[in-house]
Amino acid sequence: MTEPEPEPEPRAAKATRITLQVCQEAIFPDYHIESLRDSDRLTQQLFETTKLRLNDMAIQEIENLEMFTALECLYLHHNQIRVIENMEFHPNLRVLSISNNEIEELSGLLCLNRLEYLNASANKIAHVDEAELP
Repeated sequence: MTEPEPEPEPRAAKATRITLQVCQEAIFPDYHIESLRDSDRLTQQLFETTKLRLNDMAIQEIENLEMFTALECLYLHHNQIRVIENMEFHPNLRVLSISNNEIEELSGLLCLNRLEYLNASANKIAHVDEAELP
Protein backbone atom coordinates (compact mmCIF):
# COMPACT_ATOMS: atom_id res chain seq x y z
CA MET A 1 0.00 0.00 0.00
CA THR A 2 1.20 3.49 -0.78
CA GLU A 3 1.94 5.61 2.23
CA PRO A 4 0.57 9.13 1.83
CA GLU A 5 2.76 12.10 2.48
CA PRO A 6 2.06 14.10 5.65
CA GLU A 7 -0.15 17.11 5.18
CA PRO A 8 1.72 20.40 5.60
CA GLU A 9 0.32 23.32 7.53
CA PRO A 10 -2.14 25.57 5.65
CA ARG A 11 -0.76 28.60 3.82
CA ALA A 12 -2.44 31.70 2.48
CA ALA A 13 -5.14 31.24 -0.16
CA LYS A 14 -3.99 31.93 -3.74
CA ALA A 15 -6.69 30.91 -6.20
CA THR A 16 -10.31 29.89 -6.33
CA ARG A 17 -10.30 28.05 -9.69
CA ILE A 18 -8.07 25.27 -10.90
CA THR A 19 -6.34 26.39 -14.10
CA LEU A 20 -3.44 25.03 -16.11
CA GLN A 21 -1.29 27.87 -14.79
CA VAL A 22 -2.15 27.03 -11.18
CA CYS A 23 -1.22 23.39 -11.83
CA GLN A 24 2.01 24.42 -13.53
CA GLU A 25 3.00 26.59 -10.57
CA ALA A 26 2.16 23.78 -8.14
CA ILE A 27 4.22 21.19 -10.02
CA PHE A 28 7.10 23.41 -11.21
CA PRO A 29 7.16 26.44 -8.88
CA ASP A 30 10.52 27.77 -10.12
CA TYR A 31 10.18 26.95 -13.82
CA HIS A 32 10.26 29.87 -16.25
CA ILE A 33 9.33 29.36 -19.89
CA GLU A 34 11.97 30.87 -22.17
CA SER A 35 10.93 29.41 -25.53
CA LEU A 36 8.13 27.63 -27.33
CA ARG A 37 10.15 24.43 -27.06
CA ASP A 38 10.25 24.86 -23.27
CA SER A 39 6.49 25.38 -23.32
CA ASP A 40 5.88 22.14 -25.27
CA ARG A 41 8.18 20.18 -22.95
CA LEU A 42 6.48 21.65 -19.90
CA THR A 43 3.03 20.79 -21.23
CA GLN A 44 4.05 17.19 -21.82
CA GLN A 45 5.54 16.94 -18.31
CA LEU A 46 2.40 18.45 -16.80
CA PHE A 47 0.15 15.87 -18.39
CA GLU A 48 2.46 13.02 -17.37
CA THR A 49 2.70 14.09 -13.74
CA THR A 50 1.62 11.53 -11.16
CA LYS A 51 1.41 13.80 -8.10
CA LEU A 52 -0.44 17.10 -7.83
CA ARG A 53 -0.66 19.31 -4.75
CA LEU A 54 -3.39 21.93 -4.86
CA ASN A 55 -3.91 22.33 -1.14
CA ASP A 56 -4.48 25.63 0.66
CA MET A 57 -5.64 27.54 -2.43
CA ALA A 58 -9.27 28.35 -1.58
CA ILE A 59 -10.40 26.01 -4.40
CA GLN A 60 -14.16 25.54 -4.45
CA GLU A 61 -14.60 22.99 -7.27
CA ILE A 62 -12.64 20.01 -8.55
CA GLU A 63 -12.46 21.06 -12.19
CA ASN A 64 -10.16 21.37 -15.20
CA LEU A 65 -8.05 18.33 -14.30
CA GLU A 66 -9.24 16.10 -17.16
CA MET A 67 -5.85 16.20 -18.90
CA PHE A 68 -4.04 14.81 -15.84
CA THR A 69 -4.99 11.19 -16.50
CA ALA A 70 -1.69 9.85 -15.11
CA LEU A 71 -2.36 11.21 -11.62
CA GLU A 72 -1.75 8.75 -8.80
CA CYS A 73 -1.73 11.20 -5.87
CA LEU A 74 -4.03 14.22 -5.62
CA TYR A 75 -3.83 16.54 -2.63
CA LEU A 76 -6.74 18.97 -2.28
CA HIS A 77 -6.81 19.42 1.49
CA HIS A 78 -7.45 22.76 3.19
CA ASN A 79 -9.66 24.23 0.46
CA GLN A 80 -13.36 25.10 0.19
CA ILE A 81 -14.54 22.12 -1.87
CA ARG A 82 -18.18 21.13 -1.28
CA VAL A 83 -18.64 18.25 -3.76
CA ILE A 84 -16.34 15.45 -4.91
CA GLU A 85 -16.66 15.53 -8.69
CA ASN A 86 -14.88 14.73 -11.96
CA MET A 87 -12.99 11.78 -10.52
CA GLU A 88 -13.77 9.63 -13.57
CA PHE A 89 -10.80 11.26 -15.33
CA HIS A 90 -8.36 9.77 -12.80
CA PRO A 91 -8.53 5.96 -13.03
CA ASN A 92 -4.96 5.61 -11.71
CA LEU A 93 -5.55 7.59 -8.52
CA ARG A 94 -4.20 5.75 -5.46
CA VAL A 95 -4.08 8.62 -2.93
CA LEU A 96 -6.75 11.29 -2.50
CA SER A 97 -6.53 13.86 0.27
CA ILE A 98 -9.62 16.03 0.55
CA SER A 99 -9.51 16.74 4.28
CA ASN A 100 -10.39 20.12 5.75
CA ASN A 101 -12.90 21.14 3.10
CA GLU A 102 -16.68 21.67 3.21
CA ILE A 103 -17.71 18.27 1.84
CA GLU A 104 -21.01 16.95 3.22
CA GLU A 105 -21.22 13.62 1.37
CA LEU A 106 -18.71 11.01 0.20
CA SER A 107 -19.82 10.36 -3.36
CA GLY A 108 -18.28 10.33 -6.81
CA LEU A 109 -15.55 7.90 -5.75
CA LEU A 110 -16.80 4.60 -7.19
CA CYS A 111 -14.75 5.05 -10.36
CA LEU A 112 -11.50 5.10 -8.35
CA ASN A 113 -10.82 1.36 -8.43
CA ARG A 114 -7.14 1.76 -7.54
CA LEU A 115 -7.69 4.04 -4.54
CA GLU A 116 -5.62 2.88 -1.56
CA TYR A 117 -5.77 5.92 0.70
CA LEU A 118 -8.54 8.46 1.23
CA ASN A 119 -8.38 11.24 3.79
CA ALA A 120 -11.69 13.06 4.06
CA SER A 121 -11.36 14.08 7.70
CA ALA A 122 -12.39 17.49 9.03
CA ASN A 123 -15.26 17.93 6.58
CA LYS A 124 -19.02 18.20 7.16
CA ILE A 125 -19.71 14.50 6.52
CA ALA A 126 -22.38 13.20 8.89
CA HIS A 127 -22.78 9.69 7.47
CA VAL A 128 -20.64 7.44 5.27
CA ASP A 129 -22.47 5.12 2.90
CA GLU A 130 -20.02 2.28 2.15
CA ALA A 131 -21.84 1.63 -1.12
CA GLU A 132 -20.39 4.94 -2.37
CA LEU A 133 -16.80 3.82 -1.75
CA PRO A 134 -14.60 1.84 -4.17
